[in-house]
This record gives sequence, structure tokens and C-alpha cells, in this order.
Amino acid sequence: MRGNPRAAILHRVVLTLRSASDTDLVYIHINSSGGDFNTGLQIINNIFSSNARVVTILEARAYSMAALIFLSGDELIVHDNCQLMFHIYSGIFAGKGNEQQAEVAAVGNWFEKVMSRLCSPFLTETEIANILKGSDLWMDSDEIRRRLLRMQRAKNAARKRKSVKPVA
Repeated sequence: MRGNPRAAILHRVVLTLRSASDTDLVYIHINSSGGDFNTGLQIINNIFSSNARVVTILEARAYSMAALIFLSGDELIVHDNCQLMFHIYSGIFAGKGNEQQAEVAAVGNWFEKVMSRLCSPFLTETEIANILKGSDLWMDSDEIRRRLLRMQRAKNAARKRKSVKPVA
């Protein structure tokens, strides 16, 4: 990691998430055009396994993998004038033809599961299906906030239904 500043930053982020306690608050400020799928999943998995409350803050743009990281926070904050962009993965495959075909199928199935797990209910099933077919999906701060509000209302309604006890 000595000569690689990105690796050093990733190491600090992962270490912070792993060592945080349940009384800690970790803020992740996002302004990124995206990045490596595997590295992004490492960050997301550490967000999910962290004992801390993780707040993701969209400060300008979160494209590609950065959009998935943004959606992984316990609390999501959106500044004005921001954008999210979702799209299907890109990659390079090497090896014999049958190995490439197997890898394309495996990565495609994996990516589909990741998109469904991380993006639903923020994105609809139709939007996820369109992304998996190659469409890009762009949204601005107003649309992001509208979706987050809809999700919060659904969560509150579910909580309310749970707390109402039937009268015998």
C-alpha cells in the first residue's frame, strides 16, 4: 500500500468500519464517477457488517458503483444539485472461449443479485430489469429525495401496522 494512495484510503475506510462500535457514527461523503465492482462490494459489505451507524452523504454525483455505496448507508443525505446514475457492469474477460462464457454468465447472475439486493426498493423491479438489459438510469436530487421519502413512508407505515395490536 505504500505507493498506492487509493489502497491506503480503502484500508482506512474498511478499518474504520470494522473497528467502529455501536455508539459510533461514520460519515461517508460521496462525489464519485464510480469504480471497481469488487472494491465497491468490499466497502458495502463492511458498511453492512459495521456496528456503527453509517451515514452516506451525496455531495455531487454518485455514478455506477458509487451509487450502490450511497444506497448502502443506514441514513442517506442528499445535497442540492446532485446526481445518481445506475448502469450494468463493464469488464474484460480472458481465457479460453468456454471459460469466458462461464465467467460472463457467473458475473451476470452475481450482478443481478447485487442490484436487486442493494437497489430495491429505491429502484423498481422494472428499472432494475432495464439496467440489466443495458439502459442507464439517471436521477437528480429532487428525484432521489422523492424516492427516499416514499421509502421512509412505507417503512413508517409498516412500523405502525406492527405496533397496532388486534383487540380480542
